[in-house]
Amino acid sequence: MLAVGLYAGRKIIAREALLGWLRGHGVTAEAEVDGFGFGGADGQVRIGDPHAPDFVAGEASVSYRLTLKGLEVRHVRLSRPILRGNLRDGKLSLGDLDPLIGSFRRRPPQPDRAAPRIDIDHGLILL
Repeated sequence: MLAVGLYAGRKIIAREALLGWLRGHGVTAEAEVDGFGFGGADGQVRIGDPHAPDFVAGEASVSYRLTLKGLEVRHVRLSRPILRGNLRDGKLSLGDLDPLIGSFRRRPPQPDRAAPRIDIDHGLILL
């Protein structure tokens, strides 16, 4: 019965895991998960102020695989994402994404893992 409950609630569990991970990096976000399975997930994400978000992906999909070291993201596809930022005194800021980007910059790449392929279709950057 527990397995049935987990399967039925998998989209909610995936959304809460994503939002918890983002909050843990200091990022305010909203997300919806349309599909979630053993090899991938798809949905929408909005980062920042709901009325003026710093990043919106109306269609996002991620394919991954489970390894002994955890989840390995293999491919990310974003359709029509919108990224807002500003350039002041020679510094680029992407608003609520800045803490997440800083976290990735502080962590060196793992030599035993391939970088994920990232495809962006019809993206828009607003500075």
